Amino acid sequence: MISLLNQGDIFIDLIIGTDLGYNDSITIKTKDCIDDKLYNLTKDFSNKVKKYEEENSDIKQLRILLFTLINYLM
Repeated sequence: MISLLNQGDIFIDLIIGTDLGYNDSITIKTKDCIDDKLYNLTKDFSNKVKKYEEENSDIKQLRILLFTLINYLM
């Protein structure tokens, strides 16, 4: 995967586990060091996923969740 990316590219794979026993996950690949962004992202993302799940998976909340992810990484 890393050989397909250019400097500044980011690959994101997002899974939201909605059934009991399934977990949320996010996989991020990049050639750049984004440690600071990832720390803040994981805190905020975790809170937003929890809110998304508590509000019965409202599509508006999902959009907010995805925009948050993109904004942190850009």
